[in-house]
Amino acid sequence: MKPEQFIREWGLPEAKRILKEAPKHSQFVIPCLDGEMYFSQREDDGKWFKWSMGYSKWLEYFGKCNPLDLAYSLSDLKRLVESLDRIAQLGGLSKAKDHLDYLISFGSEFAGVSKQEISELQQAIRDHESIYGGGHV
Repeated sequence: MKPEQFIREWGLPEAKRILKEAPKHSQFVIPCLDGEMYFSQREDDGKWFKWSMGYSKWLEYFGKCNPLDLAYSLSDLKRLVESLDRIAQLGGLSKAKDHLDYLISFGSEFAGVSKQEISELQQAIRDHESIYGGGHV
């Protein structure tokens, strides 16, 4: 399942909770009925580690399945949550699109808006639409 589908099915508050409770160095999460399983992969040798709630530390993962088969990327989930928050702060998708049109037309000349800010808002709109489609406000 993609993180967009997770947010659609479980909701934004649940996605925020998972991000907030993620142990330091977490890269991936598998939500389960009895709690989340957080994973991290070491770059130098590719070894996987799973957060142990009982021991409150990372332990090497020897499971038979690849965590990536079921896990969500926390960085992707975080980006989506931040995008949805940004759209909400602007008053919803319709107002965010209006704001983007304004920034593209006048922002850089009069408000000192950077191309990066415009690009970030475009990404937030794409993220919102990838979760809810174009009609959700």
